[in-house]
Amino acid sequence: MRLQCGACTVHMNGLPVRSCSIPVSAASGAKITTIEGLASGKVLHKVQKAWIDHDVPQCGYCQSGMIMAVAALLRTNPKPSDADIDAAITN
Repeated sequence: MRLQCGACTVHMNGLPVRSCSIPVSAASGAKITTIEGLASGKVLHKVQKAWIDHDVPQCGYCQSGMIMAVAALLRTNPKPSDADIDAAITN
């Protein structure tokens, strides 16, 4: 299967995965976070807030996948290089 857009990106045990490529059986017992669960209550995740504050131009379809990919990247690499960012969000 060739994965395309990344719009369905979720965090599975803290790592970004494309949910369209994961069998439900593989997610059993895993901690799954969707874009809706990224915020803490009414407080947006810092990536969500920055996306809004800086008017990041992106279509509404793949935007959530990019936000999820960047949030996962920053969790493991708080000061990524341009190449790290490109690798994390290139669809």
